[in-house]
Formats: sequence, structure tokens, C-alpha cells
Amino acid sequence: MRQRLLFRIVALLVVTGCGGWQAIPGAPPSGFPDDAIVQVWTDHGVELLHSIHLEPDSIRGVHENRPYSCTPCRVAIPRDEIDSIRITRADDGKAGSFAGGFFVGFVGFWAYIFSH
Repeated sequence: MRQRLLFRIVALLVVTGCGGWQAIPGAPPSGFPDDAIVQVWTDHGVELLHSIHLEPDSIRGVHENRPYSCTPCRVAIPRDEIDSIRITRADDGKAGSFAGGFFVGFVGFWAYIFSH
């Protein structure tokens, strides 16, 4: 019983600690903040982009793991292929993941100490 409760608490903390993404309902806005990271979902999967430029027929951006200045790395995704878009700020997701991971590790450490 105690292990089940501990597992549920840790699972809840992991799920809530990795948040930060917000869905954009409907059509994309006219622009995104400079520090935005965008998930663009299509039938082929998901692309993580920053340095977003909106065109009438597409969304253009640079893959998240590339520098902002990497013009040759820019990709274009046609708007008619986009299923959904989610956005976060460059620092929001990382800070939330770090804090959530730290908290889960802290709780896990003390749970291990008290269970032995």
C-alpha cells in the first residue's frame, strides 16, 4: 500500500513538473514572441521550432537545437498540413522541468531513506 501511494505521488509530480506548453486553438496568431518555442504537429510528427516567421501559406522556423542565426536550418511547414500548435517560452519549459525533476528526486530520496 505504501509503495503504491509513493508511486502515485511520484507519477503525479513527474507529469506536473514537465508542463509549460499551451495549445493555440484555431488559426495561428499573427505573430509569436521572440523567445517562443513552438510545437507544430502534423501527420508526420512534431517539429520544435524557434525564430518563427508566419507566412500566408506556411510557418517558418529554425529547429530548437539549432542557433537562432542558422538561416540555412530554417524549415517551412505548409499551414494546410498543420494539425495543432503549442507554444512555450524558451525559459519556461526548462525551468519547470528542472524544478519538477529536482522535486521528484528530493521526494524520492527521502522516501527511500524512510522506507529502509
